[in-house]
Amino acid sequence: MPNESKRLSSTGLTAFRLREGAVLRYYNDSANNCTYGIGTLVHFGPCTAAQFQRPVTLADIEIQLAAAVQAAESAVGKQNIYVHPRDANGRRLPAVRVAGLINRRREEAAPFLTRVQR
Repeated sequence: MPNESKRLSSTGLTAFRLREGAVLRYYNDSANNCTYGIGTLVHFGPCTAAQFQRPVTLADIEIQLAAAVQAAESAVGKQNIYVHPRDANGRRLPAVRVAGLINRRREEAAPFLTRVQR
């Protein structure tokens, strides 16, 4: 069960959308960073007057959400599977896939897994 095959289920995506809500405009988030949609960071710092005037559509939000989900899935897929050994001089060597680590993560995740139809 390598992480590479892990994907956010449609149920999980729907729950995320409902929990977060979609804002159809640019706004300054609680940290005063320019944001829109479902928490899409535009840039650090407040929105400009021009950004406040810019329209945001549901299609814009869905495109950004799909990209964010894909990036998160990719990060999960790469997490906890590879190690970077070092040579005798401490130089980092190419990544190596470690079966024992994969098995450990599988065992740790087992209590939290449920079968979800996609």
